[in-house]
This record gives sequence, structure tokens and C-alpha cells, in this order.
Amino acid sequence: MTRLFDFSFLKCVTPPSEVFVSDQTCNLFAMDMRNGRVIYGYKGIAGAITSLAPSPTGLVSTSLDRYARVHSTYPPPPEAGEAQDEKGTVLEKVYMKTIPTCVVWDGTTDEDADEDDDHRIRLGGDEDYEDVWADMEIAEDSENEGRARTRARAQRS
Repeated sequence: MTRLFDFSFLKCVTPPSEVFVSDQTCNLFAMDMRNGRVIYGYKGIAGAITSLAPSPTGLVSTSLDRYARVHSTYPPPPEAGEAQDEKGTVLEKVYMKTIPTCVVWDGTTDEDADEDDDHRIRLGGDEDYEDVWADMEIAEDSENEGRARTRARAQRS
């Protein structure tokens, strides 16, 4: 039996009929799980994919060419086997100083971020956070600790 693909990454998204797959090279595809066919692929990736993180609004990938990329995503066609009108594209890419090995989506969406900003405004902005630092005591070395270190150095000499 011959293996057609050797998948290194397989990430499911909502709806569960679509998954993103990558082989051990620079190929990245959206696959329809209803029939096992590739819906569309992404171009412009030069290094092997190291990680994928799908979200409801897009997909982020990292690769050995030291880029993190944001990709557009589109839902699969309503019926399995129909032609896909939209194709995924690379929306943005960011060069990293080191090779990125993992990317994770924290589950926050734009709506969640807006709610957090509204909550912070109701609390009085960032000033509340600054008050926490202003109320903290300053920690200093005690005199005994400094003497103990001096004695230990003197005994080693």
C-alpha cells in the first residue's frame, strides 16, 4: 500500500467538515472531510510548516523559513464535491529572528477583546493597574544577609 501524503500537522476547525493539513514540506491545504478532497492550498511558503493555529477568523502558520503567516480561510462549499469559489491567501507575514516552532490561538476573538477593553474603561483605565505597583513595599537586603555573604567570602579565601 502506498501512502500519498505524510501529514505532519492536522488541525480541525469549526465546522468540523474542514481541516487544515500540512505535509513535511512547505505544502499547506484546506481539506474537506466529507469527501477527503483538497479544497484549496496556500502558495508562497518556502520552509517546512512547523505549527498551525486555526481560529474562527483565520489561520496562523509558522515555518522553518522563519516566518509566521496569517492566512485567510473560507468555509467549504455547502455540498461535498462542489467547486470552491474563494481560495486561501497569505494576508500577512512576519519575519522572526529565530525559527518559530509553535503557534497557539488563545481562544480570544475580536468580540472578547472589545469586552475586555470596555471592562477596563469601566474600572477606570490603566490607572488602577499602576496603583498596584505604587502601593507595593520596596524590598531591600537586610544587614545580616550582607554580612553573612561577606563572612562566607572571607572564609573561602
